Amino acid sequence: MTGLLPGYAWLPLAGVLAVNTLVYNGTRIINAGRMHFSMWTAVDDVIPFVTATAFIYVLAFVQWGIGYLLAGRESPEVCMRFYMADICAKGIALIFFLTVPTMITRPEVTGEGLFDALTRLIYRIDAPDNLFPSIHCLESWICFRSALSLKKVPRWYAPASLVFTLLVFASTVMLKQHVFVDIPGGVFAAEAGLILSDALQLGRRSLPSKAVRPVFNTARKSPTSTSRRRRWGSGDLLVSGGVQAPPDSPRSGHLG
Repeated sequence: MTGLLPGYAWLPLAGVLAVNTLVYNGTRIINAGRMHFSMWTAVDDVIPFVTATAFIYVLAFVQWGIGYLLAGRESPEVCMRFYMADICAKGIALIFFLTVPTMITRPEVTGEGLFDALTRLIYRIDAPDNLFPSIHCLESWICFRSALSLKKVPRWYAPASLVFTLLVFASTVMLKQHVFVDIPGGVFAAEAGLILSDALQLGRRSLPSKAVRPVFNTARKSPTSTSRRRRWGSGDLLVSGGVQAPPDSPRSGHLG
């Protein structure tokens, strides 16, 4: 298992998964029977219902798996920054899920194609609540933001992650799993999680600090440490260890 992720990444990753489960599913238990609100706007009226986007919606789970594995393998600093940001972002989502429970009325899927069947499966597995902020958008945005910090991946990875993240955003509303305002809500929660992770240095205080390169090399030999003679008028001055002494001085080594 250590080949998949370094040892330092397993515990924070377990924390990420545990918090995600508690926030997403635990709030549904708490909110059962409570009034839920719809954030449907005029923008959602013009967004088409396209079951083909179910493929992108499901592939988002693959993006998250790859993104979190790469962040965990990059370095302890990158791992802790983004894993802790995810946990903080889920804490923010928890507040919204409990204070403003949201729901959506989804359309009936009448087609018999592959994507129609996949959409019906998603509808059956995932209840139409806990919408704001969108966890799908939150997770994909964190994966994109972490891609910007990765040094061990090809250059095309970060742009490709951004493109796929935008496709995930589109899939959430075109599949009618979310309304439009849930998208910026997910981005906001992710960015706020990153700010908190950086401000509190969560999980990074115990990491060994990088060695600080000294500004001055104290071992370097001074140019005045070797003896040399300079002309001073008609006599010689012996310069030794940076101290100048006239030739007839006892310190110069000459006894007149």
